[in-house]
Amino acid sequence: MNTLEVVALFNGPSPLAAEPVVVADMVVDPTLLDNRQTVLAGIRSLSDGWFPVDAEIAIGARDGLPAFIAHWALALLNCEGLLHACGWQQLAPDRFRLWLGFHSAELTFTALQLSLKLAEQVHDGSIDATIWRAELASFVNRCKVRHPDSQARSAMVAAREDDIPVQPAFGVARVWQYGWGARTRVMFETAPAESGHLGSTITRNKQETKTLLRNLGLPTPRSMVITDVASLENAVEQIGFPCVVKPTNLESGAGIINGLRNIEDVRRALNYASGFLSKEVILEAHVEGSDYRLNLIDGVLVGTVRRDSPVVTGDGRSTISELVARVNLHRPTLKTDYTNFSTQILIDDAAVLHLARQGYTLESVLADGAVVTVRGNANVSTGGTFRDVSAEVHPSIRDAVESLALTADLHVTGFDYLTTDVSRPWDETGGAFIEMNDCPAIDCLNQCGYSPFDVGRMLLGQRPGRIPLDLIIVPKAEMDAVEQLVSALGDAPTFGWASASMAKLGRAKLNPDPTAPGMFGYPWPGVRTLLAHRRLERAVIFVEASQFLHHGLPIDRAQRIWNCAGNLPDAWKQVLDRASVEPVWHGEAAQLARHAGWQALGQASALSTVPA
Repeated sequence: MNTLEVVALFNGPSPLAAEPVVVADMVVDPTLLDNRQTVLAGIRSLSDGWFPVDAEIAIGARDGLPAFIAHWALALLNCEGLLHACGWQQLAPDRFRLWLGFHSAELTFTALQLSLKLAEQVHDGSIDATIWRAELASFVNRCKVRHPDSQARSAMVAAREDDIPVQPAFGVARVWQYGWGARTRVMFETAPAESGHLGSTITRNKQETKTLLRNLGLPTPRSMVITDVASLENAVEQIGFPCVVKPTNLESGAGIINGLRNIEDVRRALNYASGFLSKEVILEAHVEGSDYRLNLIDGVLVGTVRRDSPVVTGDGRSTISELVARVNLHRPTLKTDYTNFSTQILIDDAAVLHLARQGYTLESVLADGAVVTVRGNANVSTGGTFRDVSAEVHPSIRDAVESLALTADLHVTGFDYLTTDVSRPWDETGGAFIEMNDCPAIDCLNQCGYSPFDVGRMLLGQRPGRIPLDLIIVPKAEMDAVEQLVSALGDAPTFGWASASMAKLGRAKLNPDPTAPGMFGYPWPGVRTLLAHRRLERAVIFVEASQFLHHGLPIDRAQRIWNCAGNLPDAWKQVLDRASVEPVWHGEAAQLARHAGWQALGQASALSTVPA
């Protein structure tokens, strides 16, 4: 019988890791351990090449299987995440302790459960590869809500390298806070909070975006909104053929069908697009040329890629369906390598309609060397590819998009531009802008010569960082006394203090939300609430000693840690030493007020009351 049980949850630095980890004890049937080499080989064969752990983990010692289970779970979590902590130790011949980093503790524990379940099913021969892959895809979709996606990953890579703290922001899914207090930048994926509300709102409606583009003098194709079938023929008469049908408020190419050349195709496309929960559908004139994505950060064009629709090449024997399956075989089903930008070619109604307009079905056999476009859209998310063309962009196009991003007050922007030649002005080629995005997929910049770190640093800019922060470890009996001592430091508007459940900024007493998503909760709402305020320039945090031992530290580092909790276990003293920039002070709470360093802290906190 194999079991897995959570025994601890550290939300910050602990003796096991410098980042939050779930700790679980696992009991493994001896026969599973003895047969580990066969089990590990079976797991690898089911992982479709996305599992990156070196083979040495599977060799030799009896803990090879638990190590593999932990690393496999970590790789699964990082299909939509950026976690690092992973470890294990043997407690008994068949009992092991595992720890694994988390963005969501609940999802990390589920990943460990899935990993153990997979090992069990491979061992007893009950595995069904189709069912299993569907279960993994379902889990990754759950991670997309609570984990950083491939866009936020770049910012997190840069934050980790530049020693910038990161935490969830505002209790909203996929919103992350980089830095503390006055040194904070909050971003939804790639969209920073500073982006203008009006510009962001307009980009979420394709027809309003076209109106903005036209009013600012940029070319955009003719278009009309279709609200029902009755308005279809009039719209077709106004726009003409060929044309494109697309929902007004969706992204990633969802619901788009282009190259329509007769009214029946338009009707079928309208039915298809209307199924994507969009109230309105746009009929748009077709623009000849390739699809270009121009990427801007803080008003500067930093890279341009050409996006190409997915194609297959015939061999004289295989159907289009078989050729697509062959291409997809070499493209990842789950994404852990974020330097590989190929994705599975999506076969859906849009693909079927596109093939039909070319005279093909999925069962058509292509002649040897014949090339067929499988989809009309070039979005990478549905199987398109792209290449760097940054050096080819004409200066007039660069000037236009940089001016537009500044005018719309969008800090991170992606423009979709169609043209037969991006190296020439649009008045020579008939080029046109079809969309602008306030939260674009920015990882394509890696194809333009930027590393994920380079992209992340551009996204974060100069603002994010740490503010001066002191941390006090306090016995429970002295919490009230320390609160009075901290309060005596003053109520300057840029100074604040927090405990696990309380917070105060200047003269404002804050009310931290004690609730947190997931089955494990969050023990430090007061700390998170205080550090989210951008007015905060200096802070003191005090935590009760038993909470520290039970949950780890509430922050990864402090300017100085003041230990008033007496003789802590050596392993936890080492945690304090690693987390404190200045040497840890050890003493009693009653001695704090007389300590020169504490007096200096009070003076520094009062400085913000002096007029500039």
